[in-house]
Amino acid sequence: MRVALRKLTGVESVDVSLERASTVIHLKPGNTVTLAQVRKIIKDGGFNSGAADVEVVGTLLRSDGKVMVLVSGTSESFPVVPDAKAPDAFRWVSEVSGKPSGPVLLSGRVETNGTLAVAKGSAAR
Repeated sequence: MRVALRKLTGVESVDVSLERASTVIHLKPGNTVTLAQVRKIIKDGGFNSGAADVEVVGTLLRSDGKVMVLVSGTSESFPVVPDAKAPDAFRWVSEVSGKPSGPVLLSGRVETNGTLAVAKGSAAR
């Protein structure tokens, strides 16, 4: 699995720990790696993929009354929901998504249901 993940264009490093049941992947800026690609490699390696802690750069938009983030360089998008521990981050995301703006940087956790629970948000630099 480690070798397969390293073959993805844009991967800088991979640390797999069977003991902690975790995989940490550092990506190069401007990469086009998707969470779907990573999850498929993990599944093909015989493992289950749980929630993923992520940092994404993307564009906020509203769709059917929901806030979405379209990840830059990919066609991947996630519905953005509040993280119970960081409600101010979602308030900021909600405000920005209703106005024309540039790219944003969001940190949070993509749950197994595909939602991004946002813990931190800011304008991308």
